[in-house]
Amino acid sequence: LHSGANPISGQVSVGAKGIWVENGNLSYPVKEVTIATDILSFCRSIKKVGNDLRFIPSGGYIGSPSLLVRDVTVSGK
Repeated sequence: LHSGANPISGQVSVGAKGIWVENGNLSYPVKEVTIATDILSFCRSIKKVGNDLRFIPSGGYIGSPSLLVRDVTVSGK
């Protein structure tokens, strides 16, 4: 998955996995998806933040709790 950020425009592209929520119901797992947006729009689309913060060693440590987001463009499987 390609990830990156443009500090001038605020555009970001990040890989993600999770559960697809449709009409308020957990629908199916997704993996190897890419979220492409600008960081301000993405932050505004966050509706809930989980209490399950995890860090993943990856040439450094990257961490995030689960997020419930609305109206975000997602591509992938």
